[in-house]
Amino acid sequence: VVSTQSRHYGRGIGGIWVYDEADRTTPMYRNLRSNLPKQLMMFSELEHGPTTPSFMTHGQVIEYVSEYCDMFGIRDMIRFSTRVLNVRPEVEKVEEEVGRRGENVRWIVTTDKGVEKYDALAVCTGRYDIPHIPDLPGTFSGIILHSKAYKTPQEFSGNKVLVVGHRSSAVDIALDLSSHGVSVAMGHRKEVPLNGLPHSLLQYPAPSHFSHHTVHFTDGQNAEFDVVIFATGYDTNLHFLDESCDIETKDIPRPLYRYFLHPKYPTMALFNQCFLIAPFPLCEYQAMYFRDVIMGRIDLPSEPERMAAAYRDFERYPDRPLKYRYALHLDQFPYYDELATECGFVPKVSNSALAGLYDAVAKQRGSKPGEYREWEHELKDGVFVCNV
Repeated sequence: VVSTQSRHYGRGIGGIWVYDEADRTTPMYRNLRSNLPKQLMMFSELEHGPTTPSFMTHGQVIEYVSEYCDMFGIRDMIRFSTRVLNVRPEVEKVEEEVGRRGENVRWIVTTDKGVEKYDALAVCTGRYDIPHIPDLPGTFSGIILHSKAYKTPQEFSGNKVLVVGHRSSAVDIALDLSSHGVSVAMGHRKEVPLNGLPHSLLQYPAPSHFSHHTVHFTDGQNAEFDVVIFATGYDTNLHFLDESCDIETKDIPRPLYRYFLHPKYPTMALFNQCFLIAPFPLCEYQAMYFRDVIMGRIDLPSEPERMAAAYRDFERYPDRPLKYRYALHLDQFPYYDELATECGFVPKVSNSALAGLYDAVAKQRGSKPGEYREWEHELKDGVFVCNV
């Protein structure tokens, strides 16, 4: 196994969870805590300790991931600060259908250190690399930045700040600023105000255009701000995949069998491309399935069947914007059960119990965004209960 890490902030284990106050290219900020409880932020082989709070700091997540890494001796397999420049398949034998497990395909990987050939390829770059900032008309005379560059509330002291977005990052950053005395408002596309926010935190519709320090909103209102922070998500960054990989990468990679396998060459996997999920169990179930595929333990359907299944998944919610086609939410847990069944894996905690926990926390996050992280969750008689 050889793992390459192309992010220039790959100085150690943890990827996006690495916090560096001087580095604006990492999405971590000083006061960030996970928005999922620890039971949804772990792998099956390593449980969190009893003293670990339900909602962890980025430092605690790094400690956990590092311990897991050392538990399996993975650290020595990682080539840090190695940039992947190009990936392409090399088909060694042309047939009507390339082998069911992709055994006739090798992967040519070009990095800034050289060129190597591999039997299987796991793309684990995630979805949080290239900030998406809407291109609004007009000119803003203040500061525009993406939530990825946000580090501390103190640097915005004395400024009027607008946070654009309505999902977790937008709410958390707005609350972080507000709780430290910064004048902050939110602009978003939701038709009704977000619940549980301080009355002092004004909410506007989405911004429509700029004029110097004035932000104009879609309902005709306008207000002046010094800083606009766009918490508006990320764009897909799979620039290193060669055209010969035959994967469309705009908005989301597609088609993907089981949401992560290349349908034609199943020795390539693109992990964690789903949205509204718990990333730790998602990656673990996909990893064990990929392991069994490349080891020949799973008899995959034919390439046409895999391709048809991939397009069915993609077209399951045709009215959604492309980047949200793989938004699973509660559908993730039956998906985990399907992968586990094919791998012969029986989880210690049932996915139905985790689904209940995930749903309960989502509702708490929506109604009490400033409080829910102080509540502890524990498993009792197969069901998670919340101790407020």
